[in-house]
Amino acid sequence: MTGKWIQENKSRDGYGNILYFYENGSFSLHYGSILESRYKLQDDLLIETGIEPAQSNVLARYIYRFEENNLIIQRIISYNPREISGEMVLTAANKSKQIVDPTVVGQWINYTKNGMGVVFEYTADGKKLFFIPDTVKKGTYKISENIVKVTIDGSNIVTYEYVPEGNYLKTLNIKKLSETYHKF
Repeated sequence: MTGKWIQENKSRDGYGNILYFYENGSFSLHYGSILESRYKLQDDLLIETGIEPAQSNVLARYIYRFEENNLIIQRIISYNPREISGEMVLTAANKSKQIVDPTVVGQWINYTKNGMGVVFEYTADGKKLFFIPDTVKKGTYKISENIVKVTIDGSNIVTYEYVPEGNYLKTLNIKKLSETYHKF
């Protein structure tokens, strides 16, 4: 149950929720723009693709390298003539961790001019999450059998059902359509 759960059906502009369940019983709901994709590494290239079966086309190619606690990426705009974008500096989310054996796996943050942190997360099994946060709500949760009750801001209670067969969560007490979440 602990970990990150991402809303399946986002709004048309990609906005949705990411739910975090922590081992200590705390919970946070992050609302913002979410884009999930896949990636693979090939020499000094990071190649991003859509998620199969809906889309498996290449979405972007980046040249990547590491400098201290940073992952530097540059998007390849064209090959002939070769044109690349300016550098985007992604900082390791865990700044205290000195990168000894560089890997893209982990959470990286690009701080914009207004100080907002845009999140890039790469998993060992080739998943990529791009998230532009908007709001965060914190609370606690309790599990009884497959029912998860979340208390947000001390009073607002949302109930989810955990469906182990499909490894997903679905809301039970929201008046609009039921929302489902998959584990990331």
